[in-house]
Amino acid sequence: MPATKRASPKAVDRLLLAHYGPYRMPQRSHLLDELLYFMLSTRTTTPACDAAFAAFKKLFPRHDRIPEIPVVELAAPLRGVGLAQRRATDIKESWRLLRARFGRVTLAPLRRLPPAESEAILVSLPVNLIFLGRDFCNAREQNCPACPLRSVCPSRRI
Repeated sequence: MPATKRASPKAVDRLLLAHYGPYRMPQRSHLLDELLYFMLSTRTTTPACDAAFAAFKKLFPRHDRIPEIPVVELAAPLRGVGLAQRRATDIKESWRLLRARFGRVTLAPLRRLPPAESEAILVSLPVNLIFLGRDFCNAREQNCPACPLRSVCPSRRI
């Protein structure tokens, strides 16, 4: 296997942008729904994430009640995406922290804060890296030959 050159984050971003194009935010009814979706989307497939999101929202339609719901109940609709207990704990704790910080479960006050403070509260994940993990580099199967990062990936299996 030939040596792999080390890519800068900007180079990785360019490769992913060329592959996926710019991210188009789905029309979800609530910004917290979008955060929930992203929390569910790591290390799973898009269909499994979509099913878990729909099941979670059906059982727990109100974000403001999530901090009071036992983790075991929150985890039940998440079993299809794996790590259900961990994900449920993370969701519950994140929603609890939002309530503690803003007085209710909301992201709206982030708009009024300086960008650095908003980022400190809400750690953003690069969207295209989530897609890459789902499409090419998941725990069960890697598709290195088709991966847009194959030329710079130190873990490639070509």
